[in-house]
Amino acid sequence: MMMVMLAFLMFILACSNNSVNGLNLSRSNKLLSKALSTAAFSIGIATGANLQQVTSSSGFLPLAPVYASDAKSVTSIFVGTYDDPNHPGCMRKITVKGKEVSIIGSDNIDGSNQWLIKAKEDFPGTIFVDFSPKGGPKDLLGVFSEPDNGIKWPDGNLWTKLSK
Repeated sequence: MMMVMLAFLMFILACSNNSVNGLNLSRSNKLLSKALSTAAFSIGIATGANLQQVTSSSGFLPLAPVYASDAKSVTSIFVGTYDDPNHPGCMRKITVKGKEVSIIGSDNIDGSNQWLIKAKEDFPGTIFVDFSPKGGPKDLLGVFSEPDNGIKWPDGNLWTKLSK
């Protein structure tokens, strides 16, 4: 499948330069190249590829598939350690795997009696945390605030990010 996509892309790029091996392309061939670009786009969607634009010399921008195996993984903005002003000096560490969020913490400065609570990051920059194991709400919304560099909670508390 990758070879078919590569062949389409090469053909499209050649057509966008108005010639193939020195032969001038007519308007109908340019339309054909755009149709093939659309086909390549559709094949990319059907195979689960993300698509990115590739610039050609004529300004015609065919879409080239970028497969998940080629893409760099995106790190959640929540990953890191935090300062909780309601528990100064106590550990708050967040890890993320996919949409699953884990918060490891302690309410003791020495880090003893650690707890683990789970959350979900359904949308980048927002988490729903289950604080019920600690006696809190089950689905508390936390929103990452870039200007404040931390997580804002509905009660007004702000966990400030210390490190990644």
